[in-house]
Amino acid sequence: MIELEEDLRNLLKEPYATPVANLASINDLYEEYKKSVVKIEYQGSSGTGWAISKNYIVTNEHVVTGANSVEIFIPSEDGKIVKKAGFVKSWDEDSDLAFIKSDNHGAVPLKTKELTSEDAGISVIQIGYSTGVVNYPAIRQGIVVSVFNQMGASGQYGSAQKYQILDDKNYSDDLFPVVVVDTGADPGDSGGPIIDYEGNVVGVIYAQVQSVGGKRVIGQQLAVGMKEVDSYWKSCKGAGGACD
Repeated sequence: MIELEEDLRNLLKEPYATPVANLASINDLYEEYKKSVVKIEYQGSSGTGWAISKNYIVTNEHVVTGANSVEIFIPSEDGKIVKKAGFVKSWDEDSDLAFIKSDNHGAVPLKTKELTSEDAGISVIQIGYSTGVVNYPAIRQGIVVSVFNQMGASGQYGSAQKYQILDDKNYSDDLFPVVVVDTGADPGDSGGPIIDYEGNVVGVIYAQVQSVGGKRVIGQQLAVGMKEVDSYWKSCKGAGGACD
């Protein structure tokens, strides 16, 4: 998990309350979507990924930096863990995204949805492999705190006056969409999906937020917005793209 300096407080002027979710619904969401979320291992380090198609997994670039191939661990219907080889076909440091090919990997592909600032406050879950039992992912719940556009790459978050609130979907292609959540992501969760209660991936977790003093800011984790993910995926699949 990348740790970045915090510069979001001026953006969040209004207080918000965390909604109390029904515990049964949280368990149902976990059972439904854990089959789509995989553990990725490379040279002793690990991260999280999720299925965007029957042959491809999405994760963070920093999870697979320097890798040509990785190991993927997939929860199966019968309660077992299936291990498969994955091949890093495309990566982008600016967006901190990567696509891994693993033919017929068996994970269930997830839908995606773009958010705007009007979606602040919606309930979401995060599934990732920072914790979990016997290679199964853990689930955390929370809300979308804010959605905004940042000037520059994902790793440049924290520079003063480098963001723009997303009030609609007609935002510029040269800005980087960021979804701020309070799900409590930890190292190992990088690359994992933020999922709304309708089963749509609305962000890819990539960083914790730190204060200027280096302390973790509770309740502020960063996810790549789906506009960036969908655009990169379309490009990778297109003519001349690496995702054949």
